[in-house]
Amino acid sequence: MNKGVTSGAVSIYLAEISPTNLRGSMCSAHQVMLSFAILISQLLGLPQVMGTSQLWPILFALTIIPAIIQISLLPFLPESPRYLLIYKEKEQNAKKALIILRNSPDVEDEIEQMKVEYQDQKRLPPVTWADMVKKQVYRKPLIIASETSISQQLTAISAVLSYSTALFISAGVAVGYATYITLALGLLYFLLCTLSLLIIEKAGRRTLFLTGLGGMWFCTLLITISLGIGNRHGLEWVSLLGVVFIFGYVGFCAIGPSVIAWFIPAELFTQSSRPKGMSIAVGFNWLSSFLAVFLFPILLSALQDYIFLVFTVLLALFWLFTYNYLPETQGRTSDELARLFMTPSEINRIHKFWRNYHFRKPRTHPHRHNHDHDTRL
Repeated sequence: MNKGVTSGAVSIYLAEISPTNLRGSMCSAHQVMLSFAILISQLLGLPQVMGTSQLWPILFALTIIPAIIQISLLPFLPESPRYLLIYKEKEQNAKKALIILRNSPDVEDEIEQMKVEYQDQKRLPPVTWADMVKKQVYRKPLIIASETSISQQLTAISAVLSYSTALFISAGVAVGYATYITLALGLLYFLLCTLSLLIIEKAGRRTLFLTGLGGMWFCTLLITISLGIGNRHGLEWVSLLGVVFIFGYVGFCAIGPSVIAWFIPAELFTQSSRPKGMSIAVGFNWLSSFLAVFLFPILLSALQDYIFLVFTVLLALFWLFTYNYLPETQGRTSDELARLFMTPSEINRIHKFWRNYHFRKPRTHPHRHNHDHDTRL
């Protein structure tokens, strides 16, 4: 339960405190650290380290160490400036938090952007759970965010990482070597998640997500062919190619869905709808993860060498949905993204409101570059 709550809260917090031009990289750090934790757990779980019947209770108890570190550091984290200004209406507190986060006193432009969103939401009633389904401006991003979360897990990346040793053994790898290949798979996963963090602001979220899904789809075909032909005809070297393609499958997932699916939902929602939207998206994420991990060994027993055909079909559907409906969120503010899901009448109403607002607003910075809200449309 705690894991489910914190995974959503971390994504929201990182999305809210990040500057627009670095939001993708900063939010990607969440999954990079998760992949690093997976790698460390695999390393400590080796029989030569702590993966024995005598030491596994100690290994399990070690998880309290990072928990204590996190609890100790949490009081030093500044509150989200967007939360302080838009929800709590504490502009000065928001400004102080933003100065700490940016390490610079020049935060007026960002504060003005937040005030724009605050004024926009102030004239609207609070977002209810029913609004998330009934109103197009919330329903569309909710569907996209939920599909993004589901696609990350129903591609069975969690199951593949969990049962990779069994997969390698079924591909003809000796039992003594399968564990070490699993460790190498965890290392690859971590390295490519890190690579995604470095290139996401240049490549774009949508491009990386589509590339990851497409590469995974292609790898599932190659895995099925290699395992099917190799095991059916006794060609061990062909079966072992399946191991290579499993590495490719995990690698494509690391540079796309694994990283991006955690923070795309946070980018799609406005401040008022983000908590509810993220709660639903993260709920679908963990439900899909449970189903994938639970069903994978059952499907593996039933389908054996052809298990990845299931994911071939799912990946094709996910890729088509993503291609048709997922917008590029890179470099766009929350209100800009919200307008992608509005009806024309809603957009015209906001234009009229902000023309009146800017006409009434005093010019406190005559020499500062004018970041007029309408010029970003």
